[in-house]
Amino acid sequence: MSAPIPIARRLTSPNTQERTRVVEILETALLDDKAILCLTGASKTSERELYKICLNICLRDGEVWVAGFNDQINAVTFWIRPGADFHIGLSDDYIRDLPDDMKEWMAHHFVPKYNELYKGSYPTGQQVRVQAWHILLIGVQPTFQRRGLGKRLLDVLREKADSKSQCITADVQTSFAVHFFNNSGFAYTGVKNFISRQAGFPLWSMLRLPFQAQAVPGIG
Repeated sequence: MSAPIPIARRLTSPNTQERTRVVEILETALLDDKAILCLTGASKTSERELYKICLNICLRDGEVWVAGFNDQINAVTFWIRPGADFHIGLSDDYIRDLPDDMKEWMAHHFVPKYNELYKGSYPTGQQVRVQAWHILLIGVQPTFQRRGLGKRLLDVLREKADSKSQCITADVQTSFAVHFFNNSGFAYTGVKNFISRQAGFPLWSMLRLPFQAQAVPGIG
C-alpha cells in the first residue's frame, strides 16, 4: 500500500479555527528554536503574537500555505512575495509591546546585524533579496515530521518561482535546516551569530536560483 500523499493548499482568508491551528503548529514545530527564544524573550505570549503578526503580514504581502493529511493542517509556511520585504525587527506592532531591554536588543543588536547579513549574503541585480520570494517561516507538526510535508510546501514555492524565473531566499537557524534547504536546491550564502540574554543562535542565509538560471559567481 502506497504512503498517503500530503495535500497543500493556500490560505487567503483563514477563519478563527485555521488561524489558531497555524499558530499551534508553529509553537510546537519551533519549540526549541533559539532564534524564537531570543526574539520573544522566552515569552509564550510574545511568541504567539509574533506568529500572528507574521501571518497577517504574509496574508497581505505574500502567501500562506498549509499542508497535511486527511484535510488536516499539519504544516505551515509563510512567504513574502517579490517586491515586498519584512522582518520582525522592523515591526512596530510587535516591538512596541516588548520590555525595554528587548526593545534595546532589537534596535542595537538584532536589526543592525541582520542588515549586515542581508546586505552581504545576496548578489545584486535580479538575485537581490527584495526581488525574490522569501520564506519567512516554515514548520511541521512534530508527530508528522519526516513525512514529506515540508518538502511538499517547498515544492509549491519552487514551481511558482521557476515559472517566472524568480529566486527564493530563506534564513535558517540550524545545521539540519541548512541541510534540508540544500537538498531542495538552496545554496548557503552567509551567516551571522546573534547573542541575547536568553541564548545565542547562528542565522544562515540561503538562496535558490530559478531552475534554468545560470550559476552566480560565488553561489555555484
